Amino acid sequence: TVSDCVMDGGGTALRGVWIRDGFATGSLVRGCRISRVVTAGIVAEGPFAVIEGNLVDDLDFDGIVIVGVSSSITGNTVRDCDRYGIVVGDAEVVEAADDCSVVGNTLNDCLIAGIRLADDFCLASGNTVRGCGVGIEVTSNASNCIVQGNTLRTCLGVSIRMSGPDCVVQDNIVLTGGNVGIQADLEAFRYSVHGNSIRGCTGNGISAPGISEGIISDNFVSASGVVCGDIVNSISLVVTGNRLSRATVGGTKEIDATNAVKLTLIGNRCQLEDGTLGDITASDAVFADQNIIQHNFGKVSGVTT
Repeated sequence: TVSDCVMDGGGTALRGVWIRDGFATGSLVRGCRISRVVTAGIVAEGPFAVIEGNLVDDLDFDGIVIVGVSSSITGNTVRDCDRYGIVVGDAEVVEAADDCSVVGNTLNDCLIAGIRLADDFCLASGNTVRGCGVGIEVTSNASNCIVQGNTLRTCLGVSIRMSGPDCVVQDNIVLTGGNVGIQADLEAFRYSVHGNSIRGCTGNGISAPGISEGIISDNFVSASGVVCGDIVNSISLVVTGNRLSRATVGGTKEIDATNAVKLTLIGNRCQLEDGTLGDITASDAVFADQNIIQHNFGKVSGVTT
């Protein structure tokens, strides 16, 4: 157990708290303040670790790193890190940090990403992420992760980025985001993006290209003059019950499903803020007989419905 310590590395100390080599089980790091160290502020290797209530800031590397199954990172404040705020797992070690949770943390101004989930069956819930490069990232080797109930503000790139399979992104709030609100990368499939509220992104609200086999449902997207739902070239995707709007026409679309294959697009409401219908664009050229586009509220073009 490490508790209630204060460490200011002055920009020269190598590390803060490091519980290493997997020998420790059930480590506890609580109530510490760690700043200005060269590498990570807190590293816990070993299962069942608990990292809670710490303040970690002004680091040249990562804030908090967990490499141990069934560990939790709860109620910490992490800010001004030159890499990641919180890292769960190790891309080089399979199953190093399965079943971990990142709950109720506050992350500010982490250069690459606020939270990085890199192992299976992990949870990121109730966190507040501001001003990071990417808000929450689920890597391609992390499956069955849940990103739920987080608030993300002014992230510079993608607010929530998902690359792993079988993941759920639901009930998150994205405010004044950067380029993309929620993105399912090409590697992601069998995912669910449900019940999220996305406002003010300068790029796409939801982006889901590739072989997805995903479900995008019941989201509210209000983007600033850009494509709200970008699902170009997507395969085997269900998009249903979403509300998509933007302030101006600007030659852009609410839903762009050009060249989508095996697309189900049902019951989405696409409308500009002035009440006029929004644009839904798909393609009649590629496997149109496999697309189902019905009962949407918007101007549908380029497809046989």
